[in-house]
Amino acid sequence: MTPRSRLDYPIWRDTQPEDWSDWRWPPAHPQGGTMIDLERCHDAFARATLAGLPRGGRVAVVGIGKNVGKTTALNTLLAFCRRQAVRCGVLSIGRDGEPVDVLSGLPKPPVRVGHQDVFATTPRRLAALGDAATEVLRFTWGARPDTVLAIARREIDVELVSPGTIDRVRTVAGEAARLTDGWVFVDGAFGRRSPASGRVADRVVLAVGAAVGDSLGDVVELARAYTEVYECGPPPGRVVAAARAYAGRTAVLASDTGELASSSSGLPSPAAGSRWYAFVPGAVTDRTLDSLRGTGQSVGLVVPEVSHLLVSGAAWSRWRQDGGDLYVMDPVPLAAVTVNPVCPGGWAFEVRTFSAAIAAATRAPVFDLRAGICFP
Repeated sequence: MTPRSRLDYPIWRDTQPEDWSDWRWPPAHPQGGTMIDLERCHDAFARATLAGLPRGGRVAVVGIGKNVGKTTALNTLLAFCRRQAVRCGVLSIGRDGEPVDVLSGLPKPPVRVGHQDVFATTPRRLAALGDAATEVLRFTWGARPDTVLAIARREIDVELVSPGTIDRVRTVAGEAARLTDGWVFVDGAFGRRSPASGRVADRVVLAVGAAVGDSLGDVVELARAYTEVYECGPPPGRVVAAARAYAGRTAVLASDTGELASSSSGLPSPAAGSRWYAFVPGAVTDRTLDSLRGTGQSVGLVVPEVSHLLVSGAAWSRWRQDGGDLYVMDPVPLAAVTVNPVCPGGWAFEVRTFSAAIAAATRAPVFDLRAGICFP
């Protein structure tokens, strides 16, 4: 990579502090990427994530597994907002901020919010904070414990608790944006892509870490499956129209005419210059992909949103190798990828090798927030 001005990158235009105007990327390492000090790396990551996103916009932070650095990425974004004197909101799709992970038993970094930030939790956990935070809005969901939006009276560590369904998360996120007039961050949960739903987020940060596998190739394969999914766009217009018309069931259709086929078995050859598309309104599993591969044709898979995909890295690789494509009717763009080459209490990959391998698997900028390595 040829060293060039940081201002040459689109993500930096009109977003740089004046005292960085003459800053230059240091010479690139032979493996690629650039190592800079942590503060500038953290600012680069936050600006890549937030560039062009208006206040009130929502960012989901999603991990490909547990202990991959998702909370570190979230805290980096929150710290950036504090430095910029921007109030923000934060909530979780699951549970976060507890001192020990309930599944692995490993210690977890706390979620730290700034003065006047708004966060979602439960009344019991809010009471434990004493006068450090004040309730400003309460949501009652019936059988589920109430969700409280609270405002921090000083910089504190908090425990986030999910409101429940996607629609509830969207409602609470909207109120957090209204109360702060700033960005809202949604912390994802292990094994769930629902934060990447267009109903919840406007863009996504993906955290990738060594904890998902002790083979570099396996981790990269899984990371590629995630990043390629987030980088998929919508299908042709006729397909979108036909898919929305038949949103209640699976339909296979031709892109040029919108013609529907009764099933994916025995598909006739499409017209020249056309292909078949399978719209799946529900969950897409490994079995779904394998059944479409069995048609003997290159079928485009259409899903309403990324959260419908529940496939393994291996199944995704087979699908892609056979020429399969994915189209997302309501895509959420991938803003950045963070990497953690260390598995807590286990193995570790060489820092630059890991970062470079993940950077080769995605078009999004990649950041190691602990080593200060950037692949813009």
